[in-house]
Amino acid sequence: MFEIEDKCNIADPGRNPDPSSRSVFDELRISIIDNVDESEAEWQDFEAFAVDYSSCSAWCRAWYEAHATNKHLTPFIVIGKSPNGTIQFLLPFMKRTLGPFQLLVRPGVKHSAYFSGIFSPELAGDIRGGDRPAFWRHVMASMPQIDVIWLEGVPQARMSLFAGEESFSSSNACTSMQIDSDWDSQYLEIFNSKARNNDKRGQRNLAKLGAVKFSVVTERGAQDKLLVDLLAQKSAALKKSGKSSPFEDHESHEFYQGLLARYEADENTKILLSKLSVDDELMAANLGVLFNNRFYGMIISTTDSDARRHSPGRLLLL
Repeated sequence: MFEIEDKCNIADPGRNPDPSSRSVFDELRISIIDNVDESEAEWQDFEAFAVDYSSCSAWCRAWYEAHATNKHLTPFIVIGKSPNGTIQFLLPFMKRTLGPFQLLVRPGVKHSAYFSGIFSPELAGDIRGGDRPAFWRHVMASMPQIDVIWLEGVPQARMSLFAGEESFSSSNACTSMQIDSDWDSQYLEIFNSKARNNDKRGQRNLAKLGAVKFSVVTERGAQDKLLVDLLAQKSAALKKSGKSSPFEDHESHEFYQGLLARYEADENTKILLSKLSVDDELMAANLGVLFNNRFYGMIISTTDSDARRHSPGRLLLL
């Protein structure tokens, strides 16, 4: 635990909060956990209210463990409970040291375009329908030794609980699609005939180069090998286009390998690691998450050969 100190009003950083003002949110009991083991059991029980995979314990735990040797990062899990001890919200963060300042950053900021924390339906309704700044004022006043909350990658339109607060646009991108029926039927509903014809043409053109094979890789040894190839292919494509790659450092490899291991035993979330090959040449690879019937394409890599013009990455995703 850390010592608690007063914070400024998040709605108006230029003035201190009025100690005489009270709200229904002041009844929430806030605790700060810096050891994941302390909260993991409660966290897993509370995941029924999660709206995205990147706030769930298995995903965050893999990210925390991959960065465990970084002395500038510390897990910082904010938990709010009602007076009777019922958990009401959970916000997983990392405390990051930057010179003389202490920043809160969301775990996985380089690896996911999603983050929302987990809120009980009752509390989420109270926040949306009530005095949102009062909620954040109470939470901020309980966060010790924090100078800045960095909200990169928190989409305001998607997560209205953060709406109105200082934010930054995300540098990440992620394909997200709800899976409501069998895929063949959904594909016909979503894409028009022109798009479908383009997809068929791309597959025919790939077939002219050799035997086209789509596969979902489930054996762990094969997954580890494909993960290395996927990250290398993605990094090469980014560098070729003049962009930096977040997938080359050791921590990124540790994170994704830990993710594969953790989700082997997770009943609610599946990691889908797939590839498209022509003969034995890797044309595209995809690492995605299936959570609550929604598919998230986290990393899509494609070849930099001439076959790229046939859209192997799109075909694999579909």
